[in-house]
Amino acid sequence: MCTSLATCLSCCVCKSCTGCLGASLKQQVRLSYLIFDGIFVALALVILYGISHVLVSSNVIVKFLREYGQCPEDQDMQCFGISAVYRISLALVVLHVFVLLWLLFRNGCSKRFNEGVWLLKILIVVASFVLFFFVKNSVFETYSKVIMVLSLVFLFFQIIMIIDLSYKWGAHWVKKYDAGKKGYMYPLIGSALILYAATGYGIARSYKWFWGCGVGTLGVSLTLGLIVLATLLVFFKTHPSGSLLTTGVVAAYSTFLTWSGLSNMPETCNPLVDKESTTIAQIVFGLLVIIIALVYTSIGKAKSSNEPSEGGISIAQGALANDEGAEAAYRDEENGAINAKKVEKDGDLKNYKDNNFIYFHIIMIFASFYVAMILTNWGQPAIKGQTFIEFKSSKLSMWIKLGAAWTTLGLYNWTLVAPKIFRNRQFA
Repeated sequence: MCTSLATCLSCCVCKSCTGCLGASLKQQVRLSYLIFDGIFVALALVILYGISHVLVSSNVIVKFLREYGQCPEDQDMQCFGISAVYRISLALVVLHVFVLLWLLFRNGCSKRFNEGVWLLKILIVVASFVLFFFVKNSVFETYSKVIMVLSLVFLFFQIIMIIDLSYKWGAHWVKKYDAGKKGYMYPLIGSALILYAATGYGIARSYKWFWGCGVGTLGVSLTLGLIVLATLLVFFKTHPSGSLLTTGVVAAYSTFLTWSGLSNMPETCNPLVDKESTTIAQIVFGLLVIIIALVYTSIGKAKSSNEPSEGGISIAQGALANDEGAEAAYRDEENGAINAKKVEKDGDLKNYKDNNFIYFHIIMIFASFYVAMILTNWGQPAIKGQTFIEFKSSKLSMWIKLGAAWTTLGLYNWTLVAPKIFRNRQFA
């Protein structure tokens, strides 16, 4: 009875609730994993900022970990503080690697394991997390350094997905307006104005906070210059799908990255160094962008080969749900029609004939790395003990975030001018 109840609860959280979204099976499965991982990331936040002091004050838990685990004496927070984030991160990696290995078989077992057995997946993550308390903290110090490099891969992926989503958003509303739905004019203009206003406010405040410091002035000015360039390129119609709405999204995202990076400057040039709100804003916004990028990856659909271009980035299409490749496995070579016998023989395995789920779990592995970097300020935790009191600045974090902001704007500007430079090439 307990097993049935636990299975029912896990299915309700991880899969059944996604069915009401009207999503396809592939989208539902992807969303289920996002909800699943989100629950454990929330657990990491609760442990780090909520109950870590309670766990440390528990003599039973501390005594057990000191005697059998890897909790150094008089350093209990090493087990329940930042290292707990790395332990949950690695536990999620273990799960996705395990699922990924099953997917390589491309058969019914792959389908059943990927779409079901959620209770077993919960046990895998929980068991891994508990077992990792018996692994030395020095191992997770090395792990933090390794995933710091690997997280850059997901950061670049996130930038690509944000730009692609921005293009799709703008193109969709413009298409609705051109189709005669004039009501879309108001959200188009309103959203663009709000995004540009937020960008202007962020730039102005950043100048106020960081003006006079070489890196601060340079960082904000370079971001502003790239935003102005992107806006001019949209006005000159260098890309048919370029819009102020799309540019506004990219500008606001890049402005936040610039502010977030410069807030890691030394104390002499950083009036935000002791601000609790700075740390909270970076963590909340960082997690929000991860959610947006992964939800888009889960429910976004790749452009069909015969669909008109809506802008965006071609490489992003490989990460989106694509049923065209799966259907190809069931087409007759002679006439291109769907072979009913193949469908009947393989059942619902068409989603496992391509690499979409494999790519998805690889993305989730890198996302598990990246979440740990967001919560620890790229290996330089913006906390002391279990509080937000001390913001520990980090030059590494500063340059990573500034580089991400400039990469975002540079890549977006490139998508605007590329069609004019390479007129014979088709851009997504």
